Amino acid sequence: MTYRKKAGRQYFRKPRGWVLGYQHRGKYHVLGADSRYVPKGAEFIDLVVPLDQKNVEVPIGEFNRIGRENRLIVKVPRESIDRFEVEGLNTEEFLRPPPPRRSKPRVASEYDEQIGVVRKALKKLCPTLSVRRGRGTVYGWIDVSGSGEFGNFTDEEKKALDRFGLNYGANFAVISPEDRKYHVKRAEEILRV
Repeated sequence: MTYRKKAGRQYFRKPRGWVLGYQHRGKYHVLGADSRYVPKGAEFIDLVVPLDQKNVEVPIGEFNRIGRENRLIVKVPRESIDRFEVEGLNTEEFLRPPPPRRSKPRVASEYDEQIGVVRKALKKLCPTLSVRRGRGTVYGWIDVSGSGEFGNFTDEEKKALDRFGLNYGANFAVISPEDRKYHVKRAEEILRV
């Protein structure tokens, strides 16, 4: 037994004209409550318009009749959306670009400083080594890869890793969070010399 209300048709509560969806790069997107903006590259915009208005001119194209209130879904090309006027439809509202997302500036952590020291030391020993932060579940690890095919280490890179004191495989070397302090001290010694 459920107490959920049966979903009603949404278009009976909408204003006189509204945007149903748009086609962008060959894919159709429904314009829902979370997305209110149509991108600049949209090819077609689907509008729901009433037919009882005398000033509405339906452009030549595809359209379907919906609802009890004698409305149409009209597929309008993006270029001609400005000529298509419907009461209650504000084209400037959904055609404008979305507001920019405000993000906080990234604060450098101790881990960022440590990986920077290790990167400088390894690049001093061999500039072709790639030193990156681990991704996903190994976020706290430092990944080192070579410049050869499939990330394999060259002979020069292997010698540099031996001088640094880092164990390596065929195409990777890692520094775990537990070993990071040791390798940071080693990197600082190399940078002092």
